[in-house]
Amino acid sequence: MGNLDEYVEYRVSLYILRIVPPLLLVFGTAGNVTSIVILMQRKNRISSTARFLTALAVCDTLSLLVTVSRNWPIVMFDVSIAHTSPIACKCYGFLVYFSSETSSWFIVAITVERFVCIFCPHRTKQICSLQRSNTVIMCIFTALFLFNVHLLFGMSIGENSKCYPTGDMYAEFYFKIWPIVKISVASIIPFLIVFVGNTSIMIKMRRRERSFRNQNVKSSRLMVTLVLLNVVFLVCITPMALFMLFLGKRYLNLGDTHEDAVVLLLWSVVNVLYFTNNAVNFLLYFLSGSRFRKEVRNLCCVKSWCHSAATDSTAQKQTGNK
Repeated sequence: MGNLDEYVEYRVSLYILRIVPPLLLVFGTAGNVTSIVILMQRKNRISSTARFLTALAVCDTLSLLVTVSRNWPIVMFDVSIAHTSPIACKCYGFLVYFSSETSSWFIVAITVERFVCIFCPHRTKQICSLQRSNTVIMCIFTALFLFNVHLLFGMSIGENSKCYPTGDMYAEFYFKIWPIVKISVASIIPFLIVFVGNTSIMIKMRRRERSFRNQNVKSSRLMVTLVLLNVVFLVCITPMALFMLFLGKRYLNLGDTHEDAVVLLLWSVVNVLYFTNNAVNFLLYFLSGSRFRKEVRNLCCVKSWCHSAATDSTAQKQTGNK
């Protein structure tokens, strides 16, 4: 990129993009797979919220795998898997957008479900049934598949052996219109819905503070988990939405000036933060739910070994008491 190597901002952006994404991939994939295993247990599958959280974990994992496998080789080795064949070009372009958007909209679905539980408590079982949650999941998948399906037909390997839009009209759409539409669907609209939904929930909870004190512990912990999920979502996607709104055109037309190096640094930070949202949901469940922590311990610990350890601990205590 010309003389960008001169600037410390450019070098820092490379360090961020080389080191952080693989760590997010390893940590996020392990956590999401653990979440899926726990949420798919029979005793958890009866919850509509568990269905949404499972779908969210699947999309988060897909988003991490596709994004890191596409971007990291470019930064490390100047090699793009998306440029190796027309099929790779089409699939990577489609999956990057599809996975990140579905992840955002499952957060929206969870927020809407919590909104219904707070504002229509007597109709919660009717509105938030398992059948309805399955229908919502399929609708989100179908709608976003159709929304991004043009990438499977409009992208291919061009004369320069790079993944590029086919035809001048599609290139005009892809570079000028699509970025605005995409960031609106993936970030801005979900951000507004989640922000308004959570604000309304918090106001309602404050007004009913006394009645919420008498809620059972299970419901309170679930509410804490889902609020944390939404807060982290807002914190992670807001910088990306702001960047694309105010610096999106500048990023698409980078040169080799110091200002361009600063834009690249900002892009690397907001990009990593955006995909951090796909990697930390497991940590939120673990920190806010004692039942989830117990399930993780049961999953990671062989029962016989745990029983033996508990027996040894009890024997030691009895010996100490004597």
